[in-house]
Amino acid sequence: MLRPCAPGNAKRNDTLDGPACINLDASLGKWFVFKSDVRAEFRIDAFNGTNRPQFERPNGELGNARFGQITTTQTGTERVVRFGLRVVF
Repeated sequence: MLRPCAPGNAKRNDTLDGPACINLDASLGKWFVFKSDVRAEFRIDAFNGTNRPQFERPNGELGNARFGQITTTQTGTERVVRFGLRVVF
C-alpha cells in the first residue's frame, strides 16, 4: 500500500524525454597523384549538415512555471565544416 506523499521509484532525469537527436554528417574526398610515389587527398567533412538544433530535455521541476517546456538547446551542436589535406610520399 502506498502512503500519501511517498517518494516514487522513478530514476532521476528519466521521466521526461525530449525530442530525438537527429544529425547528418557527410564527407567528400578526392585523391590526386603528382608522381608515382606522391599522392595527396583533399577532404571536406561536414558535421550537422542540416544545422538542426538539438534540444535538451523538458523542464521537470515540479512547481516551476515552465514545467514540461523545452527552453534550451545543447551547446556545441552547430554546423561545423572541416577541410583537410593529406600528402602521402
